Amino acid sequence: MSKYYFIGDKIQEVTSDEIAGMFQYSLSLAEKEKTKVTIVVNKLSNSDQFVKACCDEKYIARLKRGQSIYNGDIEVQLRSRDGIKQFGEYGVIFGIHLSVASLEVIKQRAEAVAVVAIENSIEEVVNWLALNGYQSLEKNA
Repeated sequence: MSKYYFIGDKIQEVTSDEIAGMFQYSLSLAEKEKTKVTIVVNKLSNSDQFVKACCDEKYIARLKRGQSIYNGDIEVQLRSRDGIKQFGEYGVIFGIHLSVASLEVIKQRAEAVAVVAIENSIEEVVNWLALNGYQSLEKNA
């Protein structure tokens, strides 16, 4: 499994443009591997502000109800860390602002082709990503 992370420019906030760019990167990985993208957030109730950088607002409610949408030919689904089950297929996981606890759930349970995590520079999370073999993606990648 390929594992990547991207750290935003700002200390406490990743911009919508950065989220959109990394989502496009996740889609390109999924297209290459002929699989889906699973957006993973800590809590579905707080996900709107992040997910709207990935798709039209009209699709957010469908995603939060557990329904898939399509970006071209690529299936896209949304899950919270509690929605990651041991034997599910998640394709490319695109994790937005995940806690260390959420990253551990993905590590232990998820069958994934790749994981792309986008974070602000919280030291604990960045250290966990580095210690668990995630490769940093540069701003120009």
